[in-house]
Amino acid sequence: MSESLVGIPAERAKWPKAVGLISTIWAGLGLMCGFCGVGYMMFMGKILAGAEQQFGPAPDVVKPSSAQIIVGAIGMVSPILLLIAGIATLRRRPAGRVLHLAYALVAIILGAAGAAIGIRQQMAIMEWSKDNPQDKWVTQGGVGSPFGLIILAAVLLMTFAWPLFCMIWFGAVKRDTKDLDGGTAEEVL
Repeated sequence: MSESLVGIPAERAKWPKAVGLISTIWAGLGLMCGFCGVGYMMFMGKILAGAEQQFGPAPDVVKPSSAQIIVGAIGMVSPILLLIAGIATLRRRPAGRVLHLAYALVAIILGAAGAAIGIRQQMAIMEWSKDNPQDKWVTQGGVGSPFGLIILAAVLLMTFAWPLFCMIWFGAVKRDTKDLDGGTAEEVL
């Protein structure tokens, strides 16, 4: 810990604790949502069985593609990276900065891939619903509603908000590690 001009120990920066805590919480939510989302996509056939009894066979356009399942499964890497980065930052380890930048890069790339797939699927669903306006999935099931795009926009906002913050914060604002001085060389990740 450094000293101020008058010999009194300077107070440690508070941002590592806040950023590290938010990162660990966000990572926990990401792991939970990712696990549930991939599980939902993998078992969607069984989940749709009840609706298919009421509306008839589900159109293929509403079923997840292999690409969605693969990107979702690979997407579990980013919250794991974020969890490690958050813990390192809470412990004031310089590796927290690098791990946050790695997380941001991975999350932005996977988020962009997921966004492209999701937008393409929503457009296909809306097109299918225009071509099949009398289908029970459209009239009673709500398939093809523009509400799907609103949900997609909200998911995209949540997907990119923290990675962009981390990219800016650790890439431009906090380039040095003077506030992350919490250990000896052996303790640093």
